[in-house]
Amino acid sequence: MTEKVFRIAILACLTGLFMNLGCVRPRGTIAILPRTTGTPLWETFHLGASEVARLQDSALYWNAPTDESDIEKQLSIFSACEKRRMSGYIIAPDITISFRSPVQRLLEEKIPTVIVNDMLGPEPGPYLSYVLNDESAGAELAAQYVAQLLHGHGSIALMGQVTVREEGGERSIDLERILAKSYPGIQIASRNSDDTVVAHQQNIAQQILHNKVHIDAIIAFSSTSTRGAFYAELAEKSQHVPIIGYDQDLTLPLKNGYVRAVIVQDVRKIGQIAMSNIALELQGKPVAGYTLVPPMLLTRDNLAQYQSRYFADTESYSWGAQ
Repeated sequence: MTEKVFRIAILACLTGLFMNLGCVRPRGTIAILPRTTGTPLWETFHLGASEVARLQDSALYWNAPTDESDIEKQLSIFSACEKRRMSGYIIAPDITISFRSPVQRLLEEKIPTVIVNDMLGPEPGPYLSYVLNDESAGAELAAQYVAQLLHGHGSIALMGQVTVREEGGERSIDLERILAKSYPGIQIASRNSDDTVVAHQQNIAQQILHNKVHIDAIIAFSSTSTRGAFYAELAEKSQHVPIIGYDQDLTLPLKNGYVRAVIVQDVRKIGQIAMSNIALELQGKPVAGYTLVPPMLLTRDNLAQYQSRYFADTESYSWGAQ
């Protein structure tokens, strides 16, 4: 074979290869930007995404602020990822409105993006999908449990109502709607907003316990407010008001009964679905625009059965391949 014929043969092979690839993006790194790191909720989410990424032979970049209220840090991490030209993004925004413009930029560049646990605004499409905790289902679980606990009558205090993300507002709205419709004997005595400072949430809980208005139970809509309510219970040894919390954090309060129940997200499954969506989008395949993942109500009675699912053992997982 002459050199000229050899070059033509090589060119033909390369042309055929690129035609077969079509519009599929080359394999690259997927950026995962959760709200924070080092917590049972987000590390379990990390595990779920990593399990699928390993099967897909995908590389992951995982980074987030140490404080989930630090939106500037999260946006700074996102900007650094943009400069590195990531192949796809899985994002759980700290503040909803702050990520609308950055995500719009990704969509304009046709970069596959999955938004987790936040109704960001843009409609899902070829490069955007949402994987969400089913907040309505969670509110139903919380309403049923508190109604059963109080035998359908009593006063409750609400803590941790999030105002900077859609998901936090849905929790309180859905709960109040369900209580009004199905359990009118349960009255809401107070409503309190959320932040990421446990000491502040503890102070709010202690004020609730010292209030002249009698409270039969506390529902805390975030892991921070749940922890704050638990610490308040420890400090106020003379009062023991049942706590129904949200999102996995500590298991000890469930075991010792200070927290009666927690509505936990199946974030491992959320991470798996989000990563699967990215893999399909990179292949030019369609994915569901919205995926709702139902949460579960954990109590002392079923904690041992389900703890490994919702409080995943991330220490024993081999992260090296990621």
